[in-house]
Amino acid sequence: MKNKESGFRKLEFGMLILMIFAFSSQASAQMELPFFLGEEIIVTAGRISQPRVLSPYSTTLLQQEEIMSLGRKTIGEILYFVPGTDVRTLGYLGALSTASVRIIGTDKTLVLLDGRRLNSPASGNVDLSTLLTADVERIEVIRGPVSSLYGSEAHGGVVQIFTRRPDRPMDLRVNADTGSFGTQQYGISFSDNQILPFRIGTTLLRSDGFRDNSAYAGRQVNLEAETAFLQKGVLTVNLLSYFGEQGVPHVAPPDSRIAATKPRDRQSNDDFRSAITFSLPWNSQSETELKLSYDQSNIIFREEGITFGKGTNGVFTKTVTKGSRLGVQLDQKLHLKHWEGVFGLEAFRDLGEGNAIGLHSFLRYALFSNADIHFTQNSTINLGVRVDTHALTDTAVTPRVGAVLPIADKWFIKTSYAYGFRTPFLNELFWNQPLNQGNPNLRSEYSRNFDLGFRRADQGQFFQVSYFNGEYTDMIFWRSDPVTFITSPQNISRARVQGIELEWDNRWNTLLSTRLNYTLQRSSAEDPTQTVAVSSSEDLIYMPSSKLSAVLSIANPELVNIDVAVRYTGKRCWTARCPRLRPLFRPRREHLILMPH
Repeated sequence: MKNKESGFRKLEFGMLILMIFAFSSQASAQMELPFFLGEEIIVTAGRISQPRVLSPYSTTLLQQEEIMSLGRKTIGEILYFVPGTDVRTLGYLGALSTASVRIIGTDKTLVLLDGRRLNSPASGNVDLSTLLTADVERIEVIRGPVSSLYGSEAHGGVVQIFTRRPDRPMDLRVNADTGSFGTQQYGISFSDNQILPFRIGTTLLRSDGFRDNSAYAGRQVNLEAETAFLQKGVLTVNLLSYFGEQGVPHVAPPDSRIAATKPRDRQSNDDFRSAITFSLPWNSQSETELKLSYDQSNIIFREEGITFGKGTNGVFTKTVTKGSRLGVQLDQKLHLKHWEGVFGLEAFRDLGEGNAIGLHSFLRYALFSNADIHFTQNSTINLGVRVDTHALTDTAVTPRVGAVLPIADKWFIKTSYAYGFRTPFLNELFWNQPLNQGNPNLRSEYSRNFDLGFRRADQGQFFQVSYFNGEYTDMIFWRSDPVTFITSPQNISRARVQGIELEWDNRWNTLLSTRLNYTLQRSSAEDPTQTVAVSSSEDLIYMPSSKLSAVLSIANPELVNIDVAVRYTGKRCWTARCPRLRPLFRPRREHLILMPH
């Protein structure tokens, strides 16, 4: 079994290297292939700005106009329209909302806000309902592992959120919105780019909810200011504060008859995020950026007690979970004639505190390097590597190699082979309750991913179809001991994820534009601790087998904007016992022999 899998990985890597050298040799010998992109779309997936068509990553970009026209209030709601991204929301506005890129799990997707990590040190998740869209300038979603650039949690992909900058003089914006279930949103912002560029804004969002005790009220305040220093440099200060309170009645796992919360339980979130960034361009080819950040997140949960045999008793207990992160990031960016890249270092001090885990803090730091080599104007060879050291677990080395090469007029081939990883979180290491115990001996999860796709860029049009295949090892799952009945996390599972993604963005004319994407995906999980696995392995629970979204926009800024959005989510496994779906491009195995570690 291991020999077959090893051979399959070597074949994928060999195909990648062969394609890179074959096409790069051809591209360097031929004339440049001219193409016109219209309004060129720039993405920053590789920590440097580059045209989307030449980016070696599978990236979806949502700009401010699209975000506002869709009328979605939170980042979680917006991500429903991104291919290969699944969003789980446990209720209405304010309810816990998490995202999973390429179906591998919400704790394996890194979320960045203006370059700062938001994933909780305790759980690894980010509650996307606490991130409102009012001050967002654009969102970039990178599908596939990017641990070579961003380290842990960038296992399945990265969601990058960029807030609006003060780029206009004396710009005052006021908005009001209303909807069903008493939903109301009010916002006001003012910015100016003269003398001392700054922007300040606040957004209020509330709803009565669609059932008892599901009302929500949230407030977000955002401040950004810029000033020049050292003649050429820019100092930027970002501050963001969020407070939200909502009822969480009867939030239960889909396969459980017992509600995880009581009818009158309530929760509040209090977040504060800050950063100071120094950007210093030395010349047209070199720029240094230093970012100092501090983020803090508090979750207060008020749970109604139970009297045995009599139900809830009206007595509430308060549980407070705290998390904070102090970080420093240093990037050195280079733009030379035939290549551009970035290298740097990161260091973070993470702290988590809660009733079940106590108080724990740890350090982690990393060195990284990433380069894009251009044999011709329309080709990119990507090489990257990162080394992460974690005070509580092992050291991880994650390389990546990829390419974007022209194959015909306006057509490109994109391919990559990358490693990813994620470290265990504080909940998994130190959870301490009578029947649930953490495991301080956990190892990091690792993955190997192969990606192959074709894309076409033309004036007002972008088309891309991709095939991806990923293998994940040492996956962490909570398992119960049949003797002691104690549940604890173990490195006992591995999984394979494969699928096809299709993206088509088209601006037909100055008024009409469309966005269409479709994802077909399959996943399977295996437990190597079992000597024999009956039939084939199990599907990963909660992850959809297919997903479709389409948006039609008719925009005339002087008259009216009309947007029609449709989305569809296919079959999910809600339990580990649901029927298996046929794998993509792989024969079905009726009997699988697995040897224990």
